[in-house]
Amino acid sequence: MEKRQHPRASKIFLAKVKSFSGEFLAYILDLATNGVGFTTNCRLSVGDVIEIAMNVPNQPTFIIRTKIVWHRELPEFAKGKYLYGAILVDFPEEYERLVDSLIPLDC
Repeated sequence: MEKRQHPRASKIFLAKVKSFSGEFLAYILDLATNGVGFTTNCRLSVGDVIEIAMNVPNQPTFIIRTKIVWHRELPEFAKGKYLYGAILVDFPEEYERLVDSLIPLDC
């Protein structure tokens, strides 16, 4: 089994994504200090740089810039039509603290 370089926190948050083609909603599925996984009904391409505004309960809205590194089309019954993985390009210090607080200590 592959061991990730950066542990992930599996949490679901609503987010607003801004890309060159407009703004749309997405669901954040997991967070890491180097990236994020999310699902949405909008198509993006590998290499796209996007801005994600995450709505985390009891936290200010976090805005991060990411670059899409992979994507998959999901089955019709899934919440979103596409699943994406993105690496961080720019993010506030608070984002890293949030991720660290969400990752279990045994990772």
